Amino acid sequence: MGCQRIANIDARLWVGAKMTLRTQLDDALRRVRDLEQEVAQLKEQSKPRIDIPPHWLIQASKQALGRTGKWNDCYNVLTTYYGIPRVRNLVDDSKIPKGADGVYYQNEKTVYGKQGGMSTWIAMHEFAHHLCAHLMPIGGEAEQAFCNSFATEMEKNWT
Repeated sequence: MGCQRIANIDARLWVGAKMTLRTQLDDALRRVRDLEQEVAQLKEQSKPRIDIPPHWLIQASKQALGRTGKWNDCYNVLTTYYGIPRVRNLVDDSKIPKGADGVYYQNEKTVYGKQGGMSTWIAMHEFAHHLCAHLMPIGGEAEQAFCNSFATEMEKNWT
């Protein structure tokens, strides 16, 4: 009878210990999931972002273009604001792929436009590639989507 009693006590202790361990494990897993969510949020918040410059700066870059008629002067205002190297704008139809109106060559830090000039949208789209190269290297379709969005927003604020 004494052995049976000890066995019952041992069994209850074992069940209690298992329940305690299970509870501790569940708590630990919950904390791990919470930490994973927190890390995901921090990663999302720390992703580089490029915001559209304030309206007054867009107007200053537009005025620089208006004074000289050269996109280089507009780009100089923007590159100073973003704290990145200057970008050049040159006219050279031979550098532009078929079907395109402009192109940015990262290794040359140069935007090439066609004879007859570039639209504001094209100029800002190609400038956005320069921004990506220096502030947010993403490449591919994501970069094209960003550059399209940037150009559209800049063009809206151009007037």
